[in-house]
Amino acid sequence: MFSAGRCCAPSSCGAAAVNREVHQREVHRREVHRREVHRREVERRLAALNRIDLFTDLTETERRTIAERLTYSPVAQGEIITRQGNVAHWLYILTAGEADIVIETEGSERRFVSTLGAGSFFGEAGLLTGAPRSSTVVARSNVECYRLDKASFEAVLKSRPEIAEQMSHVMANRRRAGGRDLRA
Repeated sequence: MFSAGRCCAPSSCGAAAVNREVHQREVHRREVHRREVHRREVERRLAALNRIDLFTDLTETERRTIAERLTYSPVAQGEIITRQGNVAHWLYILTAGEADIVIETEGSERRFVSTLGAGSFFGEAGLLTGAPRSSTVVARSNVECYRLDKASFEAVLKSRPEIAEQMSHVMANRRRAGGRDLRA
């Protein structure tokens, strides 16, 4: 029989306290692990951004802010990463694999434009201009990339308007080099 005011038998109170303590340690351990995994992932994202000329003029803090906003996006060989004519929602940064840029013509024919490899980026044209995607990008091999969403991209441009000018130069160079080599 338990006396009033007691929550449990004396022997089970000690066990409950031990169980709470064990649970709290487990929660703490998982949280420490989750933070460490996140830190390593942000470092991988920063390394990817550091290889892209477009972002080299940003400060470490600005690149870290972008890295925090990137979304990992693996794509299997043969899958379409982005389709010509679609609304642009993402800037893509290729970190592994290769992707082909193709122009879809009337009659559903595809004209090959170029192949992108790790360290390339695409999708900036649609984000900059608001125009639909100018080409289709297809994974030539299994691809790993990061995507930067439009709102984050616009925040970067707002804080650093000169990046829009750099992108305009990149887009102009792509047009000169490959006819319509706009990267989606």
